[in-house]
Amino acid sequence: MMTLSHVARSLAFWCAAQFETVAPTSSFWRAHEVMFRAGPVMPSDLFADPSLREKGHVVAFEALAGKGEMLMTPLGGGWRETLRILPVVGLTIGDGRARVRMDAVRPAPGLVSLMWRDAGGACRSVRHVADTGEEPSHIASSLASMLGAGAVSDGPDVLVPRGTLTGSCAGYGRSSRLVRRQSRVFRISVVSGDDRLCPALIDLLTSVLLPDDWVPLVDGQQAQIALRGESIQDAMQTEGLYRREIHVGMIWDQFRSVWSPQMVAGGGWLGAQGGDIGIAPVPDEMGAGVPQEALEAMATALEMPHAYRALKTDRYGTVCRADTPDPGGSGLGGIV
Repeated sequence: MMTLSHVARSLAFWCAAQFETVAPTSSFWRAHEVMFRAGPVMPSDLFADPSLREKGHVVAFEALAGKGEMLMTPLGGGWRETLRILPVVGLTIGDGRARVRMDAVRPAPGLVSLMWRDAGGACRSVRHVADTGEEPSHIASSLASMLGAGAVSDGPDVLVPRGTLTGSCAGYGRSSRLVRRQSRVFRISVVSGDDRLCPALIDLLTSVLLPDDWVPLVDGQQAQIALRGESIQDAMQTEGLYRREIHVGMIWDQFRSVWSPQMVAGGGWLGAQGGDIGIAPVPDEMGAGVPQEALEAMATALEMPHAYRALKTDRYGTVCRADTPDPGGSGLGGIV
């Protein structure tokens, strides 16, 4: 679910990514080190080595306490399938034999189901949830033991002595439902030891870096943004620091999401003629055995905007490149 910290990080990522396109073409900005932080400027920054007075200029993004409200959401919002993770585990079936294969190495490979119908009409159906790194031979052994009644495994193969063997493989689907719409005011603080850089950075933010209407969030959604005003906060002049602030209003949706097996598990959701049709249980009831953490990690990698994928935040919230080691000192590393 999209929290305040996720929105602050999205704003920091967006402005940092935009700055990386501006700085190379400007001799003025190439000469200054600007850091973007998802979170406040901390008192420890004044006493770190190097300190904020000695190194760089910080643009910090944080939500203002008490400056928010919940907005009305559309009525009747139901569950919708918002992402599908295809399986990388596969089956080859023929002549009473099913061979399990892995087409790629990936977390949460998928689910394998087999149905054995013997000559007398009796039917057995089994399912196996493949684990990360699991070998096809282990999956075949598990399926054969669940089928029983003469079914055996031979390496990656499942063999039955009579009747017909059918099967299928499936991945996972994410079902999401809108639960609330939130409006919040965020403060963008520009802190610098150079009194000329603060107004220059404010102008760069309002004219170039900040979007006019929508900002991409780290989960692939969009948030509406509107400028609320600027202010001068120079109470730290005695410390040799200057501060300017921008307030922006942000509106974004928060979704509840659950993962469930795709169809082979006996449930799912279909869209037909503008409506949603539920098949078998609701998504909440099908979470057993689903590798939630692995699926969420894959969803994050798939849905994060391309402009953000080369960036991360260190332990201080400062935006840096994804391949940059986490700093052991002040956290004033930055991306520029």
